[in-house]
Amino acid sequence: MELADRLSALIRDVLEGEETAFDVVKEIVGEGADAKEQGVLEIRRRKLNPEPPPDPVKAPSPKRTHSFADAEGFAAYLAKYGSDNTVVLANPVLLHMDGILDERAERGFERVGFDATVHPLFDPWDVALAQGPWPLRDFTTILAQNRRSIIEPDGRELVHLLSQIRVSKKVEIRCGVGSTSINGMLVETKIAGEARTEEAELPERITICCPVFLDTAERTMEIDLLLLEEGGEVYVQLSSTDAAAARLAAFGELLDRIKANLDADKTTFALGRAITDDWRTL
Repeated sequence: MELADRLSALIRDVLEGEETAFDVVKEIVGEGADAKEQGVLEIRRRKLNPEPPPDPVKAPSPKRTHSFADAEGFAAYLAKYGSDNTVVLANPVLLHMDGILDERAERGFERVGFDATVHPLFDPWDVALAQGPWPLRDFTTILAQNRRSIIEPDGRELVHLLSQIRVSKKVEIRCGVGSTSINGMLVETKIAGEARTEEAELPERITICCPVFLDTAERTMEIDLLLLEEGGEVYVQLSSTDAAAARLAAFGELLDRIKANLDADKTTFALGRAITDDWRTL
């Protein structure tokens, strides 16, 4: 191979992890008076020093929209990461609060939320009030499973009474039976071939006592009972203005606790909800 080809291969055919180095060195040629200095081009291969891997590029995180389930944690976050323009909007219908960290932020605001969590003792009653009417058999099951929160009348006795009605042959609703109750039934049973008709009085309301939301005080609520009959089947409809008022009161209790943990001079509180829209120039 000619010298030019060898030089070309040396320069072009570089192995991975190596490089071609060109150095100009000075050498002394000759001796005595004939000695002289000349430059020599030195071509050689050398291994590259491995470079440390580059630091990973951290993508910008999206805006924070945390959701809290406890009032203290919600207030603590706003107190630590809020600003002089923090706004808390409370929606008593949706049982939700929005915390805006900086209402006057130039590049959009960050929002965190708080949702009041229904207490496990009140949740079955909350569902029963919202979904009804209930077949008598299903309503008896609800009472049996949640009788601990019933303070009047006696939960066990009421479950026993309704269980007896459930196995009866015929049930007829009669309104206005009894001196202290508007709910009444005529229950016809047949024992050993003999028909027997008995009067069963049901309370017009039951009273429960339990917290509405987690970490809130117990509240006493009256629930009205209305008996309905359709197709030979007895249904129970529940309604309660006390429960609706207790929800609002318990939500207000949570809001007061959040207010107590935030600086009133830096935080604006109001009833409402956070809404965004595009800017328009009139």
